[in-house]
Amino acid sequence: MTISNTDMHVVTAIFIVFEIIMLLFQLPLYLAKREKMRKYYLILLILLIVKNVAMGFFPDPRINFIPIGVQYILTYGAGFIMASYFPFYFYKAYDISELKWHATRGIYFFLHLPFLLVAGVTYLLNKNIDQAIDNGLIIPAIYGIILGYVLFRSIREKYKNVERKDYLQIIGVYFAVIPYATLAFLAYFRIEQVNEALLTNGGFAIITLLFVRQSIRDVRTDLERLKEIDKAEEALPAVSLEENKAVVMPLEFAYEEEAVIVNDSYDPGMRLEMNMNEFGLTTKEKEVVRLLKLGYTNEEIGNSLNIQVGTVKKHLENTFRKVLVKNRLELIHKLEN
Repeated sequence: MTISNTDMHVVTAIFIVFEIIMLLFQLPLYLAKREKMRKYYLILLILLIVKNVAMGFFPDPRINFIPIGVQYILTYGAGFIMASYFPFYFYKAYDISELKWHATRGIYFFLHLPFLLVAGVTYLLNKNIDQAIDNGLIIPAIYGIILGYVLFRSIREKYKNVERKDYLQIIGVYFAVIPYATLAFLAYFRIEQVNEALLTNGGFAIITLLFVRQSIRDVRTDLERLKEIDKAEEALPAVSLEENKAVVMPLEFAYEEEAVIVNDSYDPGMRLEMNMNEFGLTTKEKEVVRLLKLGYTNEEIGNSLNIQVGTVKKHLENTFRKVLVKNRLELIHKLEN
C-alpha cells in the first residue's frame, strides 16, 4: 500500500516518521552532553532518513520537474552514502580500529570508484541507465560480502573477552550489520521497497535499542557514582574555620611561599591536584586522571572527553611514565599521598 500519488510505501513512511521523532529526541541530548557515540548515531539517523525518502519517492516518471537521471542519482547516491557510512560508524562509535582502512579508504576504492567507472562507461556505450547501474553494482556487491566478513571478524575480536551479561549486545551488533552489508545486493536485485525498508531499518532498530540500553546503563552508573561521592562527603570529619582556610589556601601561593605552613590533613582531592602539578601533567592528562579516580573505564573517559580510547591509553602511558608507576592503582595512590 502506497501513499497517494507517490511510490512511497506506508511502511517506509512509518519508519521515516519514527526516525524523525528519534532525531528530535536525541539531538537535544547530544547538544547537552556532546557524547561521541550519540554524535555518530545522529549522523547515521540523518543518513537513513535521507535514504528512506529518496528510496520512497524516486525514481518516479510522474515527477516531471526532476529529470529521471537526477532521480536515479538521488536514489542510488543516498544508498551509497549510507553503505559507505556504516563501516565508519562502527569504526568510530565502537572504536574498532581494524575497520579504519575500510572506513576511510576501502569504500572509495571498491565501492564508489568501480560503480562510477563501470556504470559510466556502460551508459556511454548503450545509453541504458538500468543496465549501467546493474553493471556498476557488481564490484560493490562483492565488496559488501568482504566488508561484512571483516566487520564480523573485527567485532568478534573486540568482544572476545566480554562479560557474559553483554552477549546480547554482541548479537545485536552482528545482526545490525547484516542489512547494511547487503545494500549493494538489494539494489542489484531490485527487491521491493517494503522489503528493503524492513531490512535496512530493522538493522537501525537494533542499533537504536543497543544505544538506548547503553544510555540507560550510563545514567545508572553516573547516579551510582554521585551517590558514592555524596556518601564520601558525608563521612568527612567537620573542620574548623581555620583548618578549612589552611586546606583551601590557593595552590600558587603555597608553591611560591615555601615557608608557609599548611594543615597536614589535606583532602585527598587537593593532594591529587597538587601532585599532578608537581609531576608536570598536562591539562588533558589531569582530566583523564580525575575521571580515572571516579572509576571511569577507558571507553567512558573517551566518551566524556570526546577522544578516542587509543588517545586515552596514550595519556595514561605518559602519566605512568611521569609519575613513575606501572598501573592505575599505583597512580591514584601515589597522587593522593
